[in-house]
Order: sequence, then structure tokens, then C-alpha cells
Amino acid sequence: MVVIATFRSFIETDVVNATRVNTSSNLHRFNITEILQAEKKLTDIGMDEVMCIFVPNQCENAKTRCKLHVALHGCTQGVSTIGEDFVRNTGYNEVAVKNNMIILYPQAKAIPHINPIGCWDWIGSTGELFATKRGPQIVVIMKVVEHLTGVSVL
Repeated sequence: MVVIATFRSFIETDVVNATRVNTSSNLHRFNITEILQAEKKLTDIGMDEVMCIFVPNQCENAKTRCKLHVALHGCTQGVSTIGEDFVRNTGYNEVAVKNNMIILYPQAKAIPHINPIGCWDWIGSTGELFATKRGPQIVVIMKVVEHLTGVSVL
């Protein structure tokens, strides 16, 4: 998927206003609740309100076409559990720089009685559609992708 002009607008507004994780890096955190317009509480489906995004310098330039890659962490690997270890140390960011890619890091969150160890739903805890493109966690991720790219994917 090629990131287009809508993403440039997101970089210029949402990411500029987001928390810069490290001033010497291109890793950002942003709150997705405004994007989703409170359709469903994210905690009800075991997700964090925060996502991380890595944007290489060349992808901030409107002349460079960059792809968007979504990287899902494993159980107990969300930022609310282990901090930035996954988003900084898995090697995705280095691959992104070399290949004109933006990396989106959605976050599952450990929530007692709903998602106790912060996993992506692979057992049906969010309902019978969990393994389809209509699964609640997948819908959230794809709405953020649509917001970033301006391309309808659902």
C-alpha cells in the first residue's frame, strides 16, 4: 500500500502534536481515540489507546513514495507492559529506513478479565468475528490505516 497525501497531512498535524519518543529518532506515539471517534472503548477489546509509528526521514519528504507496514507485537510485548523494547529493538525500523517504509505499531494491552497478558485476539475473546476482517481489533487497526493513507481498506 502506498502512503499518499493524506499521510503527509497526518505527519504535519497529528504526529507533530504527538509525543516525540526520542528527539533523535523518528519514532512517535499518538492517541487513536480521535481517529476512531469513540465507536467502542478500546479497553473492551484489549487494545491500548496509543499506537507507535516509525517514520524515516525520507518518508517525511513528499517526493518519496513510502509503503506502510503494520507490525503486531506478541503477548506481553505492548508498550504498556515492556515499554519501547519491541518498537525499538525488533529491527523493523532499520528495515524501514532502507526500504522507504513507515511502520505502524498497534498496541494490544493487558487488561484484567479482558486481555490479561496483552495478546492480539487469536482465541475469540472479542467475539466470533475475531479471525475475520470484521474482528474488533482488526477493524481498529484498519481504520487507523485508512486514516493514515486515505485509502479505504475495509
